Amino acid sequence: MIEMFTGLLVLVGFLQWWLIRRQDKHFRISERAWILADLSWYPGQLNVGLGATQRGELIEEHTDVSVKLTCKNEGRSPAWVDEVRGCIEIIGNGATTRIPESKKLSTFGPIEPLGAGKEQSRLLQMQCSGRAKENELLSVYVIVEYHDIFGIKRGTFLGYSISGKNLCRQLALPERNRNT
Repeated sequence: MIEMFTGLLVLVGFLQWWLIRRQDKHFRISERAWILADLSWYPGQLNVGLGATQRGELIEEHTDVSVKLTCKNEGRSPAWVDEVRGCIEIIGNGATTRIPESKKLSTFGPIEPLGAGKEQSRLLQMQCSGRAKENELLSVYVIVEYHDIFGIKRGTFLGYSISGKNLCRQLALPERNRNT
């Protein structure tokens, strides 16, 4: 009889442990920070500029891009943005855009902590070698790395294309536009 009662107590203890773990996981998901981000143009700002640098007799052309990054915490707890990184590349029209290598990403530093429902914007200035030709466009890739109150590292990834004066999210490339 005591063995059966002890077995039932162990079973009840295990069920309580399992329910607490499940409730804790649900709490972490429902209370976590969710940084959503967007790129846009700053009004009155030169958004895309073309330049050249002379190194001895060699002239290197480059393209400069200035975009406004807006991060908003859509979660229910604060978020600490540890790092913003990004780059631009010139790609052929219709080319498959891949995730850039980490060494190609420029570092833009952290952003102030974002409370629930708060947003913060900053200017990102990026440069790449060369100039887009007629059948090419600029591809922008930005990563916002942050952590929440649970100390879990998370990220928001943005992929955009620039064609003329248009700045468009690369919706057909979900691996470049995701949240973790």
